[in-house]
Amino acid sequence: MFKMIGIFFTIVLLLIQLLNATESREGWYGGLGIGFSGTKPENGDRKLGYAVPLELGYGINEDFLIYFSGEATGRTNEYSYSITEGLGGLGISYYIDDNHYIKATNGTSLMTIEKNGLKSEFTGPAFSFGYGYAFSHKKAVEITYANLSFNKLTYLGQVYNVIDSSSKIITIVYKYRWF
Repeated sequence: MFKMIGIFFTIVLLLIQLLNATESREGWYGGLGIGFSGTKPENGDRKLGYAVPLELGYGINEDFLIYFSGEATGRTNEYSYSITEGLGGLGISYYIDDNHYIKATNGTSLMTIEKNGLKSEFTGPAFSFGYGYAFSHKKAVEITYANLSFNKLTYLGQVYNVIDSSSKIITIVYKYRWF
């Protein structure tokens, strides 16, 4: 699923770049970032990993952006399980001035745990908020806190209700936006 979302965002970003290359934050845009994450599962130790945020949105004016966001983090635990956690939802960014902005996203969380071809997926509600510093209209550094809750498990095609658990994630990323 993350591959299909990545391909979709890549195509959209290329189209935005070709059709709408400006120095303004107004209009359609796409964003892509790369960075580090620190994840603290409810019942576990803090782990470091990678972070990849994607955005597709619209700049209403120079100060206010609304977007669909997909934020993914990944890591491997001590048992060699590959763990990918993410948040997909609607977000807003508000520019306090030309360089400083705050952001918030509300949506759905997804955690995928995979080992030896077997995959389990957990889903539930999620939110994030953060602060960004823009070097220009297109380049920024962000720090974000996310709370991902999990209350549904899909395993071998079956969906199960599970006891709520959560992960707290802090990411620091470099982000580039195409307006």
